[in-house]
Amino acid sequence: MTNSQSQPNKKGRNQRQASVTARDRRALRPQRGEELVTITIDDRDPAFPALVAAELWNGAAIPRFRPEVAEFVVDWINDTYAKYPDGSARAHWDGDTIVLTRSDGDTRPSYIEDRVEPDDDGRYGIGARAWVWEFVS
Repeated sequence: MTNSQSQPNKKGRNQRQASVTARDRRALRPQRGEELVTITIDDRDPAFPALVAAELWNGAAIPRFRPEVAEFVVDWINDTYAKYPDGSARAHWDGDTIVLTRSDGDTRPSYIEDRVEPDDDGRYGIGARAWVWEFVS
């Protein structure tokens, strides 16, 4: 990849860092058609607005997050990893792709990466059909 090809990703990453730093929590307000979802880890789990598929996966919601909400989800994933490293994933951005890294659960140090790219609507299915996302009542 040439430098000119990698520049847009770097620019997008810098803009993303600035938006996360600003922490505009208004992004966490549901928009039309979105529902609040969470994953129960401890008693302080945040809720995130997402478009949710009509069908369930093993009884769990299948969310798709707006990019600005995905920023918060990535931060929450990393905060959860800092508190509970055993069994938790880590996340980072590679351009416009979210990379989830988790241990393979084996005794040797081996990791599995899941790459979450934006769908046709620009939304991210973070943990969709893999994590137990619950509806917030």
